[in-house]
Amino acid sequence: MNIFTKKQISDLIIEQVESMDIDEMARARREDWGNEKLPEPMVIDVPGVSSKDPNTGDIVKDKVISDDVRIAPKGQKVLMFFNQEVKDVRGYAAKYFYDIDRKKVMNALPRNDYYGTSYSMAQKPQGGETTAKRLTFPIIQKLFKEGAIHTHLMKCAIPEIVGSAFHTEPVTNVEKTFTFGGEGSQIKFNLHSVQDSSDIQSAVDKILDYRMSLDDEGGAQSDGERSVPKRMVRKYAGNVYSGGEWTPEQRTHAKKHHELTRIYKLHKKAVQGGEVGFTVQSDLTVIGGLNGNDYTLALNFSVSKFYREASKSRGIQKGQVIEPIRVHVTETIPEGTSPETLSVGNDAGFFKSLYINALQQLGNKILEIDPDDALTQLMFDPSEVDTDFANDN
Repeated sequence: MNIFTKKQISDLIIEQVESMDIDEMARARREDWGNEKLPEPMVIDVPGVSSKDPNTGDIVKDKVISDDVRIAPKGQKVLMFFNQEVKDVRGYAAKYFYDIDRKKVMNALPRNDYYGTSYSMAQKPQGGETTAKRLTFPIIQKLFKEGAIHTHLMKCAIPEIVGSAFHTEPVTNVEKTFTFGGEGSQIKFNLHSVQDSSDIQSAVDKILDYRMSLDDEGGAQSDGERSVPKRMVRKYAGNVYSGGEWTPEQRTHAKKHHELTRIYKLHKKAVQGGEVGFTVQSDLTVIGGLNGNDYTLALNFSVSKFYREASKSRGIQKGQVIEPIRVHVTETIPEGTSPETLSVGNDAGFFKSLYINALQQLGNKILEIDPDDALTQLMFDPSEVDTDFANDN
């Protein structure tokens, strides 16, 4: 296993982000599909595909088995499943999608007018905020998803930030409170992700198993077993109407608070079927603004934990996993640039430099987190957490 110094890692961060072409980032695909989990997997007869039974681990032919529902902008729902008949480039079962209403198997999420997802960059002009998002998200994604930073976060039991529109304020919000620098120089937005476990011990065991895999030559990058970080449903709804925000503590509520919608049987209030007793949430808040001809970009990275006590049926917040990390950079706007016209779209190169410098600082600070200290923050008295959900109905 290669071991890098912090300076080498910092250089890698800069190299990775600077290698990204601005035009390529602007053409990034929209993240406009929603996601919901069913309380139980659906089992559907579909010739020509195979799925793994989540209970037995057996491969079942001619069946789609999945609890992962993807929701199109127009409301259509498709199931995401792993087709055991087809392997991806890594040799794993490939992601496939099944439209229940149309009885159609697809090897990718569809992009067409029927689902409300088709668009043409040449025919449909981008708004300023859309352009800014497509420039910004890939840069952030690069830091958190690849290399040493991603590995270190996993060792610390911290879910990585996902740079996508799906993990921030939705475009469907009637009143927008976030700005990404598309219509002016001001920037203010939040990205978040959550990681669920049945209880604290399960979360700790997964991280310890991952750390052990890093010592094995063949399993050093075997992070596929860890579930992908999710978003918190309606996290930003409180910006629209009072009481609209759903918080991570709801995910840890017991079954008595669990209620499904009538037709599609989806969770009404982000209660994860009463089977989640512990959740960790990461937040990245980005704020930028002008002071004369100087522009400052500030990043705040925090990690919170939520759990359910054995004697209670509602989850609660239980403080921070790490001390919040705050970094900022200040640069003078390019000569000849008017502060009145400064924006991410108009001055992509300038803002790219700001993000690179700020993310480099953030990455260095993340690498300074002691994994054992972070894990200790998770391991408050496990007896406080309800691991016997049958007693909490």
